[in-house]
Amino acid sequence: MCGARVGALISKNAELMAMALKFGQARLSPPTFGQIAGEAALATPQSYFDDVIEEYVERRDIVVRWFE
Repeated sequence: MCGARVGALISKNAELMAMALKFGQARLSPPTFGQIAGEAALATPQSYFDDVIEEYVERRDIVVRWFE
């Protein structure tokens, strides 16, 4: 989900959190669709990630072999 501005900022520093909240409300708040997609991504099955990892390992190995 490249470009989906979804994340968290956690701090015990009340002044920092107040400043971050103001900045976030003014500039960085993720759009509604990004929030919905971020929540849905939490339900992605592990099998998806296993397949993606396998694909990237294969691609990496091709590049490594090319440099040998």
